[in-house]
Amino acid sequence: MKKMMAMTTAAVMCGGFLATAWGAANVPVNAMTTEAAAQTFAPGQAFAAKELPFAQSMTVLDATQIDVTGDGEADDVLLLGHKEKADDLYSTDVTVVVKDGKAKTYAKLSVGKVDGGYEPKMTSMDFNEDGASDLFVQLANGGSGGTSTYSLLTFAGGKGKELVPQEKLSEGITLEAKFIDGFKVQVTNKLTGKTSTIDISAGKEAYLDAGIYDKAGKLLIPVKGAYDGYSALTPQIQPDGTIALAGVQQIWGAAHADTIGIAKTVWALENGQLTLKEAVISPLDRDNLPSARVEANKPFTEKDAKPNTMIVDAKYADVTGDGVKDDILLVGTKEADSPYVTDLRVVVKDGKTGKEAQTSVGEENGGYEPALFIGQFNKTPGKEVLVETATGGSGGVYTYSLLSFADNKPAEVVKQSLLNQGLSYDIQFADQFKVNLTSTADKDMQTIDVKGAKDAYIEMGIYARDGVLKEKTTGMIDGFGQLAPIDSDEDGVLELRGLQRISGAYHADGLATAVSVWKVDGDKLMLQTKEIVPLKR
Repeated sequence: MKKMMAMTTAAVMCGGFLATAWGAANVPVNAMTTEAAAQTFAPGQAFAAKELPFAQSMTVLDATQIDVTGDGEADDVLLLGHKEKADDLYSTDVTVVVKDGKAKTYAKLSVGKVDGGYEPKMTSMDFNEDGASDLFVQLANGGSGGTSTYSLLTFAGGKGKELVPQEKLSEGITLEAKFIDGFKVQVTNKLTGKTSTIDISAGKEAYLDAGIYDKAGKLLIPVKGAYDGYSALTPQIQPDGTIALAGVQQIWGAAHADTIGIAKTVWALENGQLTLKEAVISPLDRDNLPSARVEANKPFTEKDAKPNTMIVDAKYADVTGDGVKDDILLVGTKEADSPYVTDLRVVVKDGKTGKEAQTSVGEENGGYEPALFIGQFNKTPGKEVLVETATGGSGGVYTYSLLSFADNKPAEVVKQSLLNQGLSYDIQFADQFKVNLTSTADKDMQTIDVKGAKDAYIEMGIYARDGVLKEKTTGMIDGFGQLAPIDSDEDGVLELRGLQRISGAYHADGLATAVSVWKVDGDKLMLQTKEIVPLKR
């Protein structure tokens, strides 16, 4: 059973579409971000081990317990660094130390040539699928660009080494940005040779004042833009259970503060090399930047607000449809000692009239890490408000709400229960280590081969050794681990791409991911495509 459990852990799916590189994507669900309470070594402690002397004092920056050596035993994994003062955010000589859970020996490895940065963080995931968790480390560089340096390390077999050279992992793609007539910038991906065009007319007044363009949009002086390194590089679970890295690079125009676009990339680790799988150049999504007018994580003190009501997210965009941007606030009740938020609702303050309208996110109005996304889901004036909330269960399921505030009249675009319904499948184990997945909507059936886990199923008494099914076994499908906005047909109106985890004999027995694309049609959700993607087992 041990082999099967290790495999299925890497297949857990979840959402978090606002927290990642795509702005509308997903967070790595099996990323075992460290929790100090569960560790032998707590962050903030001074590190000392006679078996492993350091030239200068070292502090535990992050810590977890997980098998990184690949021997089946959990190891103590520490991220260490030197701080001049205990409360410094900047650390130097950042190093990973592993205390082998079985051999009780130590191994250490610097994070790379760049070994200093702000607020170092460590995440553990099995990137190369060798059965041992690898370590992904982020060092914030500081400065106005908001970039970070990343390291990807392995301690399989008890010795530390880089899975990908730090410099290669952190460099991103090379771009060339050139201003052209019509208040546009032509951006070329030097790796692929593909060229995209970004409309910068939203900032034309500043370009006119600077003498870059005339009023007709003719370019008066040559201007080349530039780009930064990664502002984010995030592990991302793919539908087949493998792990990719989703990157974001800022593209800027006439000055560094003039952010005009985003380069979004997806990289896979294949045979020890990073392979570019996808690259998209897009304009800056100003509607989904953090609001500069309203600060999140502050008390909401409007009239009739309940005690402990907090602003948990805020955006600035036109959702009423009058052409003037509005303040969009996601508020809820939150106790100081709990991350759980209740009574979630969206409050919109009309940018033209100052009038306020608000509505609950729906019948399911509580959860963890609630977040807003503003987008055009219907061909109507004003944009819609998509709300995402983590349920907190082991399946990584999220609840979504899609709301309209057109003409200051709050309403559900699609009923919350319908929006979260997703695909439904009858999942039955069959002879010869097969699982049949039958869509309850159209009776379409797909069969998955599960021979890779046959020893575990035989041990559980589900199958005989000859592959005959001994005990009727039914699988299960979760709700959405992600329902992410995408423009699949590139018509300027967003669709929703859903991911649902399909499990077998028990919830941790991941079999596949159901991938679906839905179009909002008035108050209905219309299925556009569906696909079952088996997990690589």
